[in-house]
Amino acid sequence: MSSTGRTSEPLSYWHATGAPLVPGDSLPEATDVVVVGGGVLGVWATYWLAKAGVDVTLIERDAISWGATGRNGGFVGAGLVAGIGPTAERIGEQAAWDLWKLTEDGCEIVRRVVAEEGIDCDYRVPGSLGFILGDADLDARRAGL
Repeated sequence: MSSTGRTSEPLSYWHATGAPLVPGDSLPEATDVVVVGGGVLGVWATYWLAKAGVDVTLIERDAISWGATGRNGGFVGAGLVAGIGPTAERIGEQAAWDLWKLTEDGCEIVRRVVAEEGIDCDYRVPGSLGFILGDADLDARRAGL
């Protein structure tokens, strides 16, 4: 049986090796914002709202990062799933590179928060390997270099 009482889903590596999962306190009577879902987006939204002084409550059906967030490999990386070329064909070259830059900025934000909050997560930037997906991607990458 899992830590959340659900027997049909196995624990992820992160849940199986981390601190025991315990239920939170009861819900407050009042709050400014309720964030539903304790995945990476819900936790980030809660973090930034709280840093801004907002009275925020995070609710999650299971445990924090129980779903897809807790089942990933723990990687943080920049890039676009479709690649620069196909993305540029759909939205234009400048917009595609602007999106790419946003993903790089996101990686920097994660690095900064890990450092500022003293989060012990073995955060490293070892590099990555990218692939060129066809002629359009190759042309776009050449143009952007």
